[in-house]
Amino acid sequence: MRNLSNLGRGVALAALLAIGATPALAEGKGDRAQQAIAEAHGKVDAAEKAGTMGEVPGITARANAALRAAEEDAHAGHKTAAIQAANRASELADTAIGVANKQ
Repeated sequence: MRNLSNLGRGVALAALLAIGATPALAEGKGDRAQQAIAEAHGKVDAAEKAGTMGEVPGITARANAALRAAEEDAHAGHKTAAIQAANRASELADTAIGVANKQ
């Protein structure tokens, strides 16, 4: 009986995951690129407000450059490159925020 209960939970979880993944699968690369760019914008803005000392300005400048590259790639139709550049901008912004919090 216990195995049936676990099986039922597993089936329910699989169904929820399938339903949750459907919108992500339906979105195109262009949509994902715009979402990645929007997320990077928020993180870069937060990094700019986080601090102006030490390494933070340099890291934030690199994040801004990656964000501009992402926007240019998206505008040119290079969706995969735009997603990669936006993710890089997000990573750099996260790093800047982490460094600022340690100072």
